Amino acid sequence: MKKLLFLLVSGVGLLSAQSYTVSVGSGINAYATPSNFGYMSFSTPIAENSYSITTVEMYGNVARLRTGLAHDLATTGPATLFALADLGVATNGNGNVGVDFSTGSGIRVRGNGVPFVNRWVKTDKAGFLWTTLLHKSAISNPDGSTGVQPSFTAGVYLTFGK
Repeated sequence: MKKLLFLLVSGVGLLSAQSYTVSVGSGINAYATPSNFGYMSFSTPIAENSYSITTVEMYGNVARLRTGLAHDLATTGPATLFALADLGVATNGNGNVGVDFSTGSGIRVRGNGVPFVNRWVKTDKAGFLWTTLLHKSAISNPDGSTGVQPSFTAGVYLTFGK
């Protein structure tokens, strides 16, 4: 029992020593039916300006889980331009499972750097993000379409830890 308690306390200490970011939002893929989807993303820094990122997307009868890398390219004021690439699996309502790949870029904006929003958001650990991604999946989309398809997302993020 003491060992288990020690491991739990150690794990909490490691989590608090590391920062991580959670983002949630929605997106649109005009080439799929239904075209709207929701996503949740978890990222943690692995090097200066580089992050490990894991994303879950749900729409129609398709679910996607990918993990990959994001890298900050440029920052000006409250906005940061980043690139990302990730790889994972997708499944549909028929039980088919296949490889899923996406690559693209996005903009992350600190909420306290945006006029009028900074009245409510006082920290630099919260804000907004937008991405443009190109998806390729080994399984068909909810409408049966395949191929490389662009998607656009918008969401909010919150950073915890350091």
